[in-house]
Amino acid sequence: MNSMAPKAQRELGECAKEVETQLYRIGRILDVRWVASSCHSVKAVWQSYPALFLHFSEKAQAASTDAR
Repeated sequence: MNSMAPKAQRELGECAKEVETQLYRIGRILDVRWVASSCHSVKAVWQSYPALFLHFSEKAQAASTDAR
């Protein structure tokens, strides 16, 4: 989450609180120890999925109602 803009980090954090889950850091998938880093990344996505789903659903809804 460190490469995300502060606003996006805050919004994703709010989604995590709303679904009562903890966000996990998703690391580099193609690291030197690619199997271990891939497993860690998949676990992070799986455990953070409820918050990620809510965040992206809200963003998609906002984009569809945007007049531009």
